[in-house]
Amino acid sequence: MSLVFLISLTIVLICAYICKHSPDEIAELAASILLLSLIGSLVLAPWLLQFLLLILVVVSNKRQLLPSERRTEPQAETKIQLMYRGVKYEPTSSSVEGINSEFTGKYWGQAWRVRT
Repeated sequence: MSLVFLISLTIVLICAYICKHSPDEIAELAASILLLSLIGSLVLAPWLLQFLLLILVVVSNKRQLLPSERRTEPQAETKIQLMYRGVKYEPTSSSVEGINSEFTGKYWGQAWRVRT
């Protein structure tokens, strides 16, 4: 393998570690260097490795494009299950009726009215 490829790959791994374990500003800088080094290492990679990556991408895309053999029947009713502090519960539907009310008053000599 090419020495330049190994150096670029090492930079990618170091930047990935820095990006994972650093504060925001340093992580952004490390992520940009990581992206550039990753592109460079893919360009400088040996042809066999590039060919294997191409086959991997084609096979993974082909698997996603094939129609699914399993057919799922639509569910009549989906129940939502919620969790709060580790305790699962199902939501209860409650209806709240509003009450129409009106408030009136005076503010600095002006009459005002609020309807809710």
